[in-house]
Amino acid sequence: MSLRIVLWNVGVALACIAASEAVAAWLRLSHIPPIIWYASGVGLAALLLRGLSVLPGIMVAAFICALLAESSPMLAVLSMVATALQLALAWWLLVRVLKIDVTLAHVRDVV
Repeated sequence: MSLRIVLWNVGVALACIAASEAVAAWLRLSHIPPIIWYASGVGLAALLLRGLSVLPGIMVAAFICALLAESSPMLAVLSMVATALQLALAWWLLVRVLKIDVTLAHVRDVV
């Protein structure tokens, strides 16, 4: 694995953790129950930009975020696997099935 891929994975993991913690803090202050895990958006964006090579970073971030949310280690592993599968499936559907242009150059790709 090249240094560039490792750095991308570390950056993606840090961005996902930061997004998750920021939204969790905001939700605690606003007393709104969380509906979705916002860091998934960061993960999907990274997948669209760099492909499946950033999946390890997403998995590490999902595991750490689950532990920070006071989940048990077993639940954190399940969360990590579920998040990775969900994002890999979303990436596959967008890139391989719908064949969107990840630069979002056309309205069709954005919609």
